[in-house]
Amino acid sequence: MGEGRNFRTIAVRGASVTVIGQGVKLLLNTASIVVLARILTPEDYGIVGMAAVVFSFISLLKDLGLTFSIVQSPDVNDEQLSSLFWTNLIFGFLLCGSGILISPFLARLYGEARVAQAMEIYSLDFVLSGLITVHQSLVRRKMLFKRLVTIDVSSTFVGLGASVMLALLGCGYISPIIGAIATDCCTAVMVWFVAQWRPKAMLRWSSMKDLMGFGGQLMGFNILNFLSRNLDNFLVGKYIGPTALGSYSRAYSLFLQPINQINLPISYVATPVLSRLRDSEDSYRRAYTQILQIVTLAAFPLVIYLYFSSSALVSLFLGDKWITVTPILRFLSIVGLVQPISNTTGWLFVSQGRAKDQLIWGVIDSVLTIAAFIAGLPWGVEGVAAFYSITGVVIRTPILIWIVGRKGPVRSHDLVKTSLPALGIGAVLVAELSICEYALRLPSPLVVAVVNLLIVLMTSLGLVFLKKQGRDGIRRFVKEVSKAMG
Repeated sequence: MGEGRNFRTIAVRGASVTVIGQGVKLLLNTASIVVLARILTPEDYGIVGMAAVVFSFISLLKDLGLTFSIVQSPDVNDEQLSSLFWTNLIFGFLLCGSGILISPFLARLYGEARVAQAMEIYSLDFVLSGLITVHQSLVRRKMLFKRLVTIDVSSTFVGLGASVMLALLGCGYISPIIGAIATDCCTAVMVWFVAQWRPKAMLRWSSMKDLMGFGGQLMGFNILNFLSRNLDNFLVGKYIGPTALGSYSRAYSLFLQPINQINLPISYVATPVLSRLRDSEDSYRRAYTQILQIVTLAAFPLVIYLYFSSSALVSLFLGDKWITVTPILRFLSIVGLVQPISNTTGWLFVSQGRAKDQLIWGVIDSVLTIAAFIAGLPWGVEGVAAFYSITGVVIRTPILIWIVGRKGPVRSHDLVKTSLPALGIGAVLVAELSICEYALRLPSPLVVAVVNLLIVLMTSLGLVFLKKQGRDGIRRFVKEVSKAMG
């Protein structure tokens, strides 16, 4: 019981400091979006998006699903880690060569020669990924969350700085790609220093067999998930054009900002902690529900703010040439209400060793998502976004909650019950912001953005403070952040 309580404390503390770190990262990303959107064009982002679809797909193969295998495995030895490192590095070089070889075919597929150069530069990042994967997994396994946040924020700062500098020098669509490579270069240097582990000259398949079995099923899910989540980019780029894809990709990026800045980094906290607690059902359930509550209370108000402030934010941050982003962003924000919940189910599948169940869900989700994209295509990018969001709320998420809750310490009703406070706050915010939108005639986009933000902050914090549990949660959050930050 004492060990379980200790891991729950680590989980809450890690989640708390991660939220703070991601707040800093969100500010950096927002500043970058504002600057780059005024230098680059929708067509530039469309070129990047065309190459990014294929790059992201190939990226699924770069660690063979082994990142979480290392994190969730009860024991890993030096022989396994060294074998995994050299395997990843070899695959990194192979994938780099593959990306360069297919770049001309990709350019012909899209009918856009610049996509080839974008893909060639992107491919260099595969080698960097081979150098990072094992060391990064070790840092997560050791639950050095404060250092992970430091690495993440510092690397993001370097990468975004490189993107902006190159854009100002007139490098166009190449700028964000080089920025991504600079981010991984910085991450590689820092994570090697923090992990304090060096690979030995050994590569034995037998030592990786168990990890590869779990990783293979996880990689299968990741491939299906990628195909279902990125077919929209391919369809828009192929049948509507690079300018439409540029608008769609900017809308999707703005939509994911508030969610990814919370969900993705906290998954680095949740997965290793839950993996240590899987033999203690009560401690496991409490740790998961505590982190889920932090995620939903932070993400729901942000997504609702994004929906009601979409037009103002696009005007302020991107400029009038990006006005077509607004309706797409609004449609995508609808599914954002369930995304924070559905994203956390991956922690349950991985930490419980249920890669096969996750793969089955991946098949179901892929079929439903691809059908939604195709159904929405006749109505343009807005139709694609609308069908994806509506089916996500009404069909995909309820099925996912049922599947993940069939086994393990966390049941379907636990997910729903834990999310109710955030859903309640969200309902109040929707009512308030709807009245504000239709009853008031605010004079400018800046005023709209500021007024909506004040409403969201005051309402969210006020409703949380009304309940003793909420006040205790905020006090615990502040306390754990203080401890985590030293």
